[in-house]
Amino acid sequence: MRDDGSDLADCTAAAKAGDPVTALAIGLAARRSAEARGDHGSAAEAALAVAWACFQVGEVEMGLGHGEEARRLFGTLGLAAREVVAQAVVAWLLLETGLTEAAIEAALAAVGAAEPLGAAEAPGALEAESWAANVLAVVFWSCKQIDRADTLSLRALALARRHGNPQLVAWWLINLAGIRSEAGYRHAGLGEEAEARAALDDALAINGEALAITAPGGAHPAPWCARLALCNAAEYEVARGGLDAAEAHLARWEELPLEPGVRALAHFLYTRSGLLVRQGRGAEALPVCDRALALARESRNTDSRAHALRIMSEIQESLGRFDLALALFKQFHDTQATLAAEQVQRRVRLAELHYEVDRLKLRADELTQTSRIDALTGLGNRRLLDETLDRLRHAAQPFQVAVLDLDHFKSINDRFSHALGDEVLRRVGALLGAAVRGGDVAARMGGEEFVLVLPGTEDDEALAVCRRVQAMLSALDWREVHPALRVTASIGLASRDEAIDPVGVMALADERLYAAKRAGRDRIVAVAEGDGHRRVRAGGRQAAEALN
Repeated sequence: MRDDGSDLADCTAAAKAGDPVTALAIGLAARRSAEARGDHGSAAEAALAVAWACFQVGEVEMGLGHGEEARRLFGTLGLAAREVVAQAVVAWLLLETGLTEAAIEAALAAVGAAEPLGAAEAPGALEAESWAANVLAVVFWSCKQIDRADTLSLRALALARRHGNPQLVAWWLINLAGIRSEAGYRHAGLGEEAEARAALDDALAINGEALAITAPGGAHPAPWCARLALCNAAEYEVARGGLDAAEAHLARWEELPLEPGVRALAHFLYTRSGLLVRQGRGAEALPVCDRALALARESRNTDSRAHALRIMSEIQESLGRFDLALALFKQFHDTQATLAAEQVQRRVRLAELHYEVDRLKLRADELTQTSRIDALTGLGNRRLLDETLDRLRHAAQPFQVAVLDLDHFKSINDRFSHALGDEVLRRVGALLGAAVRGGDVAARMGGEEFVLVLPGTEDDEALAVCRRVQAMLSALDWREVHPALRVTASIGLASRDEAIDPVGVMALADERLYAAKRAGRDRIVAVAEGDGHRRVRAGGRQAAEALN
């Protein structure tokens, strides 16, 4: 152990060179050395470097402890911009462990702390704002709020370019490409082939810019980043049918220098096995995926193990071994249940390690009140809904309000677990975010009740949106959550011209929601009961509509 601070410089150099394995080892020694010298600033920088290296190699829980310590030390030293960066890294680590609600809180805290720094043009503000915007983009991405994620990712990238940090630029380009690819997958799922192709082409172009920076011979060679970009490029090519191009990307991956680390190696193995299946080479995919499964077991990574089991099940199915495929699929679901339990344990450990339980709850409540985002689903919350309705009070345009409630949700919680119920709410939130248009607002009222506000929308258009929501809800493969799970929703719909103000429209939609419940659930009611309106079928469900 050196006590002159040069080990921190070595750690930084390894990180910049894209060698997180070496950076982690040196960073741990650098932190011990700095603490022994009483150099709190260097100790904070070393802890932050260790946290990010842990993220890169997949040692997420270890990274959380170092990230929190870095954040605390920077706060004590009054280094506000560095504290924001540490907060952003902590948010990302929380997301990696599956603690989405805590990640949203941490990301919002980072953004909230970064904004005044940017306004004051404080030292380090550009980097801090860039990190904060990026991690909130990643959180929205994980919640399938793709439009919001894209906007924030573009802002993070612009800030990184202004800051002049090519490594940040490359990282954020990779994230933006991932977000664009997600949009492509969504279009593909809706049968919109031209839009899907365009989005994937866009993702490949953006990802290619990151490769031009980080690949050997690039402006800023960094093997870890290049590996990530190459695997992602292979995935995008597989999705668009470019199997030869995907093969070439993975061949380049194998030629890169330095040890890849568990996280990067697992990513490569999953991608490689998926490509082999698409090429009709299921027998060759088996040992590749088996290695990924062994790696997951060795690292005790339940999430990676679940992913490997799912792919292994698909491989066996492609080989016609349906009994084995079914057995592996059952193991996948068992592992998912274990993962849910582990996430609950992580929540408890996190509260015990970093917060007093009462203070954590108070902070979460305060954040929910001061923000406009529902922590569980990533949709708007009651505050955003109230503000939206208030704006519409004086607007001249028409609007519609739909109130949606999940049918028999209490029995889902009672039968399967509250953790599974939360997962249902997350998926419904992602679905609603995907179903609405750019100017619409999707919000969670609380519990299993959601609201869609549709400005500038006439009756027929609003009914079409509600039908689309029910069709998407029906099309979701709920077996991924639990084999016996089925989720439906009842919807009440009302328009501006039916009440004197937006609050009245909301109340009317709520009344019609309960009319839909009384009429048998899993349906849309768009008129009051007993008004002489006829009922017509809407996608296999009943919808009440007014006669023209």
